[in-house]
Amino acid sequence: MKIAKKIKKFFVFQRNKIISQKYNIGNGYKRVYLFHIRKTGGTSLNFSFLSLSGSDEAAVYKKLGQEESHCVLEKDKIFVGWNKSLIEKGNYFYAFSHIPAHELNLPPKTFTISIFREPIKRIMSHYNMLLEYKQKNIDHKCMKIEGQWLGESFNDFLDLIPKKYLLNQLYMFSSAFSVKEAGERALNCGCVFTTEEYASGIKRISNKLNLDLKYLNIRKSSYNYQLSEKELIMLKLKLEPEIELYEKICQQFRYDQ
Repeated sequence: MKIAKKIKKFFVFQRNKIISQKYNIGNGYKRVYLFHIRKTGGTSLNFSFLSLSGSDEAAVYKKLGQEESHCVLEKDKIFVGWNKSLIEKGNYFYAFSHIPAHELNLPPKTFTISIFREPIKRIMSHYNMLLEYKQKNIDHKCMKIEGQWLGESFNDFLDLIPKKYLLNQLYMFSSAFSVKEAGERALNCGCVFTTEEYASGIKRISNKLNLDLKYLNIRKSSYNYQLSEKELIMLKLKLEPEIELYEKICQQFRYDQ
């Protein structure tokens, strides 16, 4: 059985290598990769790219989650999610993951994208999502670990959430949480935009890569926790370096318009 799996894996890899070599995405790029920062709208962008296969994007996304390799061939397009090894090999049309940029070695001719979001809104979106999962008893895989961060209050959440998740936008591009390093690495992506300017960002990607991306809006929590004045002050203090990074990203985005 193990030998059969290895043989199948080998042939799938060779097939994907042959198919992906034919890709020529706007300006000579061979593939597209999203540095998916959580709660910034990355899932919506994933769905937009998955829809380019001509199949139902939700069905393709579900397949990606079910496949052991997290790799699917849909018509003539190969998609990869969350699989570091396959992402680094580069045999795909579009791929994404939450893996920090400093832990990845992407092949040449990869068009990279990153989406940033106003830090307070991003962390509140994360908190509201976890609250919703807890209150509605939704058995999402993230709850096994992240559900423990909720504690009994928002202050508990701020104390319990690990720094790399609290400052996830910063950590994605700097293991040392350096605003300077993160800014330089993020702005080196092929396209960087903000959740707040999402529609413009989709147009920019479409124009740069000569693709017809649909504007989609996926996953919106029905919860909306209201911060007290004291909680807001505390949150701003904790997010201070990421707020500085976000402002740099916004300045560059406006400059690129």
